[in-house]
Amino acid sequence: MSDPVNFSEAFLGKTINAYCQWILKPDFWGGAIEISILSQYFNVEIAVVDTQSCRIDRFGEDKYYKERIFVIYDGIHYDPLIMEPLEPSQSIHTVFPTSDAAVLGQAMEIASEAKASRQNTDVANFSIRCLVCQKLLSGQTEA
Repeated sequence: MSDPVNFSEAFLGKTINAYCQWILKPDFWGGAIEISILSQYFNVEIAVVDTQSCRIDRFGEDKYYKERIFVIYDGIHYDPLIMEPLEPSQSIHTVFPTSDAAVLGQAMEIASEAKASRQNTDVANFSIRCLVCQKLLSGQTEA
């Protein structure tokens, strides 16, 4: 609500007031818009590693933040992507310098491995059978 220029009705798909009322409901999930807002609010680049497309979308990249965090997206859900050290006495890394290109490569490797092992959900094309009428349905719309 504090930035109606960047988060306009055209960007949100509804008025700011309607959007705020909608997103605060517990039955609705966030997505790219919310990641963009969180990136700006926390002054951190958020890199979304998409396991379906093997793509990394970097929110806040144009702001030249010094730090980056990663989340992995499987087509339905976002989860944090962390780096666990080989040495148990060392700490887990959750925040990385944006200057570290190697960690982007490692994130792409994870996306490729996840895609190869089908660790994603294609909401437009998945198949499901109704257990009541036995009809085979395709995608979220038919389901």
